[in-house]
Amino acid sequence: MFGLSRAEKLKKHFDKNGINTVGEITYIGNTPVDQFFAAQFGAQWEEKPPAITVKFKTLQGEDAEIQCRIADNTYQAGEQVQIRYIKTENGYCGYIL
Repeated sequence: MFGLSRAEKLKKHFDKNGINTVGEITYIGNTPVDQFFAAQFGAQWEEKPPAITVKFKTLQGEDAEIQCRIADNTYQAGEQVQIRYIKTENGYCGYIL
């Protein structure tokens, strides 16, 4: 075995350092990046599940947001959800619990 994969390392980091909180879904749909690649590559672009944007308050009281992809349609804009997040160099990373 050659060690942990990138996904396994990220999960381990979330398990150790992640913070649970409640956020609100503010947007469900394609991101600007999705729209750009779909326009560039047309039928070759593999459709992805819609992105879900969740806004939340950090422990420091800052407003923040994360984007997730969920393959099913169980969520609606305005819905409160439980999330787990970590601070990264470029903002926040997280997922819906």
